[in-house]
Amino acid sequence: MFDHYIPLTEKQIQDIWKDSLFVFDTNVLLHLYRYNVSLREKLLSIIHQPIILDRIWIPAKVYEEFLKNRVVVMCEQWSIEEKINSIVKNGILEIEEKISKCFTFTYHPYINKEKVVSLLGETNGNISSNIIHDKEINYNIDINNDTLLEDIRNTLTGKIGNELTADELDQIFINGKERYKKKIPPGFEDENKPEPDRYSDLVIWQSIIKQAKTGKNIIFIMDDKKEDWWRKEKGRKVGPQPMLLKEFYQETGRLILLYDSDQFYKYGAFVKCCVRHSLS
Repeated sequence: MFDHYIPLTEKQIQDIWKDSLFVFDTNVLLHLYRYNVSLREKLLSIIHQPIILDRIWIPAKVYEEFLKNRVVVMCEQWSIEEKINSIVKNGILEIEEKISKCFTFTYHPYINKEKVVSLLGETNGNISSNIIHDKEINYNIDINNDTLLEDIRNTLTGKIGNELTADELDQIFINGKERYKKKIPPGFEDENKPEPDRYSDLVIWQSIIKQAKTGKNIIFIMDDKKEDWWRKEKGRKVGPQPMLLKEFYQETGRLILLYDSDQFYKYGAFVKCCVRHSLS
């Protein structure tokens, strides 16, 4: 009774890792377009380990949202580049104006205004050049020739769940209205989104529950930070929402672990130990 408030033991966690399905949320997949090459390869190397790769399962809604938002995320990265270049350029112009106001006369015994302004211009050029250089190394991705998308699609081949039926979705939407009124997780923090988008998290959650009923524990890796997924006390994330753990067990008789990406990386070393053990 009330076991959803009690942390799992290390032995229980290890047992779940050895025999479970790995489910990745939309944001985890989209983050591959936000990471630099090093971090991207780190996540992919973990995903591609046989102990994980052979047990990946992705809800159809996750895959749909990933494909729909991929280009949006790519454009966001280019937009950030433009904003940073603009901030630097405008900031330097503002500094130049302030420097000019410091000079009552044209000359100064040891400060060469033109030299200072020239150095500022070089700084602007260096920052822009460094961004372009790092972009070529870390983000050689094109919308219409996306090798990362090809890698992700190959990785997920045969691992995408079936779409829920229209009747199943209608029932989730009806239940969702009541759940959100009562602040039952997940998804109630999306209540202000238009329909049916406000129910996307709930659709994903119910898809995972449906899959777990086939007889597998679940490890769910997700980077949603909202409190309808995570329990927070005094601003600190202390674990998954207990109501989620309770509902999952009541509906499936199985256990679920929730990790964000950073926690998932932390357990990468444990995964390697499992691989070595399984081969010995």
